[in-house]
Amino acid sequence: MEAAPILDNEPARLREIGTLGLTEFNSKDPSLNDIVRIACAVADTPIAMVNILSRPEMMTLRSCGLPDSVPSRMPCEGVICHLVLAR
Repeated sequence: MEAAPILDNEPARLREIGTLGLTEFNSKDPSLNDIVRIACAVADTPIAMVNILSRPEMMTLRSCGLPDSVPSRMPCEGVICHLVLAR
């Protein structure tokens, strides 16, 4: 997988994540459960995730269709979300 590019607006994006408090967001928030269930239904897919990309890691705040053994935090390098963000 290609390395995720660092976008021109990356510093501002990371500041906004911090300002909104998304890195400390409660992953048990019931509205996130609704969001992932709706995403699965609309996209007709068994898996959906709400991720926050905050270098150096990606945090999965909520998901459906994934086993509990999947980590909720992982390094950003090598995750597809940064490539999608860059498109």
